[in-house]
Amino acid sequence: MSEEILQALMQLFALISKQDEGTSIDQRNYVESFLRQQLNEESVPVYLAMFDEQSGFDPNAKKQEQEGEQPVKKRRRISMIDSVRTIGICEQINKTLIQKQKFIVLVRLYEMINAEKKFTEQRLELINTVGDVFKIDLTILKSIKQFIVNESPDSVNDENVMVISQSQNAPCENCKHITSENLDGCFYILKIKDEDLYFLHYQGNDEVTLNGI
Repeated sequence: MSEEILQALMQLFALISKQDEGTSIDQRNYVESFLRQQLNEESVPVYLAMFDEQSGFDPNAKKQEQEGEQPVKKRRRISMIDSVRTIGICEQINKTLIQKQKFIVLVRLYEMINAEKKFTEQRLELINTVGDVFKIDLTILKSIKQFIVNESPDSVNDENVMVISQSQNAPCENCKHITSENLDGCFYILKIKDEDLYFLHYQGNDEVTLNGI
């Protein structure tokens, strides 16, 4: 992933996470984990500091929260400046990424919010802005959100999502289903039809691999 795109992602992560009551420890930890998957150890602190600065995250507040002291946070409304900045960043990304990569960006944004389980109106509004600039249909945005936030097979009720589980019966009316008798837990697979793109995640205790990974 190029330096330009990583910088743009840090800005999007920061803009969305700081809405409402501000960036949480869980969201910041997600960003750090994401960077460790993309970069070497020397580069991670550079981009993490960029995220901290733009999101207003205070490492001292993190320490207080870990020790059980909840800092006072004020709910903030989305500003016109944040909306305009989001559009500008996405237009910059539009010049570099192909459409498949834009879907990956959106999934990452939803994952970051899901780290705290707070899909608030302000944060979703900015993600919808991202999707609009990327020319992604609202129906697909809904499918991505459903795929990310589900916590059990019966909570996934989307025709673009397939569930693989031990159950002989489909867990929901609209999702697709495959039975796997020896699987501990569930696989969830999201298909983006127009791009022939798949996302998957696993909930369970088995050690599973795909192509040796």
